[in-house]
Amino acid sequence: MQFVILLIISGFVKCSTIVHTRDIGDNFPSWNNILDQNHNEFWQLISDLHQNHSKFWEVINDLKQKLSYQEQELHDLKKSMSDQQQKIDVQQKTIEKLPTFCQGKTSFDQWKPYTIHQHGIVVYVNTTSCQFKQSPTYFTSLSGHSHHWQVTGTTSIYDETPTGFAVFLSPMFGTETIKNTMAMLPVRKWELNWIGVTQGK
Repeated sequence: MQFVILLIISGFVKCSTIVHTRDIGDNFPSWNNILDQNHNEFWQLISDLHQNHSKFWEVINDLKQKLSYQEQELHDLKKSMSDQQQKIDVQQKTIEKLPTFCQGKTSFDQWKPYTIHQHGIVVYVNTTSCQFKQSPTYFTSLSGHSHHWQVTGTTSIYDETPTGFAVFLSPMFGTETIKNTMAMLPVRKWELNWIGVTQGK
């Protein structure tokens, strides 16, 4: 009895194996189609990635080229600025060597009696606004309505400093009194014209 049961079980297993094998064999072409389709999609994906990779490097190379152009333009700009700065420095040094001028004139009512001399008057010229850093060379002349051609001392500079100087006049060759000279100043309008010159700043 047991032997018969074993034979039946053995036959059932064999039949199941055969059926299973046949079932797989019947469906085998569909599995091939699936594998072929996946294979094609895979290689298509690889191809797309390769194209994207190529485009990516094209973009990178374009950016590198643009960056190189910009670096060259920046280099040229720096060189141009350096050249301009050198020119400015040369011009600045040239300007610093040029003479500095400052000028002005006094009013007739700025004259004062020169008490040490009976026939003299004096004017003190303030040149602080010129901002001289050293004592300049001063040049003077006398202008007016009358009688200034008879005055001596118009170009004689005294006590010159960066901030001023003094000029002493002897009117009418010393024949006129200080009192009369001072009284006639509003009529004669004597004014001292001056120029100060220094070498460079």
